[in-house]
Amino acid sequence: MRYYIRDGILYPEDPSDISKALARIQAPAFYTRKIILNGQQKPQLTADIQESIHKPYRSYLLLDSKGTVLFRGIPRENQKQADLFFQEQRYELSMRDPRTFCLTDQKGHLRWKLTHNGIQGGWNLLTDLFLSPDIHLGLFVFTRYLDKEKESIPCQRKE
Repeated sequence: MRYYIRDGILYPEDPSDISKALARIQAPAFYTRKIILNGQQKPQLTADIQESIHKPYRSYLLLDSKGTVLFRGIPRENQKQADLFFQEQRYELSMRDPRTFCLTDQKGHLRWKLTHNGIQGGWNLLTDLFLSPDIHLGLFVFTRYLDKEKESIPCQRKE
């Protein structure tokens, strides 16, 4: 399956008709907590970051409307990968470069690939995972969290 994401909206591969929006992130976009709306503009999921004083210090959560965790992501210390857990399966979300994110299963098979369109803007999503559009958009939010991980590396002072 192919999708296109632009301005926080998930479309089928051809975004020429805005009425074909399958899911969208509710504004404002600058909060870490994201409400994901389905194609009928109804809240379906919430993506958020959970902080802790214990390891893992940070987790990404994708919650349904009842607050049940659907996906849980734990970023690795290298700031380029996260382990994702969904229905007792483990996946690896990795940032190959700032424009490419991949989700692989436990056997190393590529299941989800997100690629930036460069100067045209937007993102292309190619996947063989049969998930609802709002979950795919939730995984997109996880890529944004992962991309920000490298910006939150604490400064080390030289003595």
